[in-house]
Amino acid sequence: MLKISEGRTAEIFEQEPGKILKLYRSGFPPEAIRYEYEMNQAIASCGVPAPRTYDLIHFEQSLPISIIKFIATSSMNIKSHPS
Repeated sequence: MLKISEGRTAEIFEQEPGKILKLYRSGFPPEAIRYEYEMNQAIASCGVPAPRTYDLIHFEQSLPISIIKFIATSSMNIKSHPS
């Protein structure tokens, strides 16, 4: 897998074309990861433009979230032009 980004709480990898894997750092609360996964599913099911979550999987002592890779110029642009 190719690492494409990282932040304070997670590293982001390209899993396959069109999908990324968000791998949370050790010690990040599993319940917070599950919450993010469930909220992304709920938001997408309402038709709001959001990354689609595919899977919540265990990987090397962490719970990464696998989601669609997407490109957005900014959240303000999405609010201005939602379609």
